[in-house]
Amino acid sequence: MLDQERQHQKRNYASGLHLSKHSTWLVGLAGEVAVSLACGQPIDEELRPEGDNGKDFTSDFGTVDVKATTRIHSPDLVVFPDQKHWADYYVLTVVDVPNQQARIAGWATLEEIQAGDLHDYGYGPRLRLTEDELHEGLVPSMEFALEGAAP
Repeated sequence: MLDQERQHQKRNYASGLHLSKHSTWLVGLAGEVAVSLACGQPIDEELRPEGDNGKDFTSDFGTVDVKATTRIHSPDLVVFPDQKHWADYYVLTVVDVPNQQARIAGWATLEEIQAGDLHDYGYGPRLRLTEDELHEGLVPSMEFALEGAAP
């Protein structure tokens, strides 16, 4: 339901890219849910037609932007090189839509993603880090947040 609401609200926005055969909002929401379940922080369910300014999670350690891909094997963390809003950390999630599963592939700092290679997937250049270049698991401060959460 939240996926459909997000898709409907962004139908006329330039950020509403359709580069996947699956709903980009469904995939993105699934990635956010995977991170939420892993760290115990709730997802932001507020609808924002203008976007979330690149911040899916905010805490005293900084901001986190969750990027999701349906590329199961050798996924890449990909961001626009000239985007307006940057987060302090980026988390890559891999969403297997047919099997309704998601996993956290890893994370990178703002500085690491900005130093990434430029790669063109056929839609213009993007900053890219491969899964092998990412730190494993969640941003450490997010894991600490889970330790303090109630069981």
